[in-house]
Amino acid sequence: MIALFIIIGNGLLALLAEIFKFQKFIFNITFVLLLAALASNYWAWQHPQAFAPFSNMICFNMLELVLSSLLIAATILWLFIQRASHNHQTFGTDLSSLILFALAGGLLLTAFQNLTTLFIGVELLSIPLYVLAASHKNSADSHEAGFKYLILGAFASALLLFGIALLYGGAASFDINAIQAYLNAQANLPAFVKMGMLLLLIAFCFKVAIAPFHFWSPDVYEGAPMAITAFMSTVAKTASFYAFFKITMVCFNAPHTFWISMLMAFAVLSLILANTSALGQKHLKRLFAYSGISHSAFLLLIIIAQQKQALSVNALIMYTASYMLSGLGAFAILVKHGDVISDYAGFAKRNPTSAFSFSVCLLSMAGIPITAGFFSKYMVFVLLLSSSVSIWVSVIAIVAALIGIYYYIRLITQLYSKTAEEPQGPIQTDNNWIALLCAIALLVIGFFPQSLGGIFTF
Repeated sequence: MIALFIIIGNGLLALLAEIFKFQKFIFNITFVLLLAALASNYWAWQHPQAFAPFSNMICFNMLELVLSSLLIAATILWLFIQRASHNHQTFGTDLSSLILFALAGGLLLTAFQNLTTLFIGVELLSIPLYVLAASHKNSADSHEAGFKYLILGAFASALLLFGIALLYGGAASFDINAIQAYLNAQANLPAFVKMGMLLLLIAFCFKVAIAPFHFWSPDVYEGAPMAITAFMSTVAKTASFYAFFKITMVCFNAPHTFWISMLMAFAVLSLILANTSALGQKHLKRLFAYSGISHSAFLLLIIIAQQKQALSVNALIMYTASYMLSGLGAFAILVKHGDVISDYAGFAKRNPTSAFSFSVCLLSMAGIPITAGFFSKYMVFVLLLSSSVSIWVSVIAIVAALIGIYYYIRLITQLYSKTAEEPQGPIQTDNNWIALLCAIALLVIGFFPQSLGGIFTF
């Protein structure tokens, strides 16, 4: 809870930086305060206590502390990616405040106990991203990306709000535990309540780019500034999935699981469409957009498995942590070298450290053993096989993962290609250490998967 107040205060402080002429210190202030937010979460973990402010509308229990800490840690790494993309120029105070408010929205999405708070969190996360996607003032593609994101995001928010209204009409409460009690007490749900549940789930499918509601993702990722794409594809998507997971596991669990077949169809469609579409991409931002849709489908499989136990929670933590590390490590390279795949031919000759880091991140995305990504996918398959989900869903997921391995390995071979011209000298990058840190973390988690995959034992 303290972390949320620190981040909101940091965002307000950034708004004052231009007025009081301390904008050149805002990067250091933001970095220190985000570390303080992480420290406050650690203190709360060590000293657990019942604390549910605002009439129990938000609550930071153990799970929420872990999830919010992952988002904060990823944002700290993103800060250095953003600074490297501008060659250490003054860190924009407007950019800083928008990112911090978006992060605050992400924290609300981990801790909401009320559908009102859920909606506030979604909007607080989304609205800054609409502005940030269009923040490249001299790029028509960036303006188009921001406009598309705004229109489609507003449509998804309208669906979310309509679904919340219909659920309130049945349960007469916005509290998620009260809604759960209402749903469990009904032998036959009214049609408008079922429609409310479906609308809410479809709205989240928009937010996390699940097919067939994914079409905004490649265009927005490609048009937005590189560092903003990195934030949207990692921190923002992960925060939205935490809320998606929570609403399904708390509110929409048994006995009314009619919606699972719909999400199963969406997951299968996403796996097939995303991995086949990624094969022909020539730009890495679009490639990672389709790759992100595939990863969203794997995260959706955790929800579909409906295993309300520690394995589901640990799988969520493991997958999102490995996905954010892989994505941030990859974008730490892209912000300096662009997103045209052909430009990376022979990249290892010019910068072997960055090529190694990039390769580890790609291998983790592909789910290759000894990386964190392998154990993430392994935990998802364990969940599926231990559930009542059809075995064909697992088979399709395995085939899709194999297709994904192809385009990741193709990119790695491009990095180590011998067809490129001999380099005149090594390329020095400001952010090699970020990509290297992410790569090392992925390997360490791969060697010790219980460090993240076994946090909860309830």
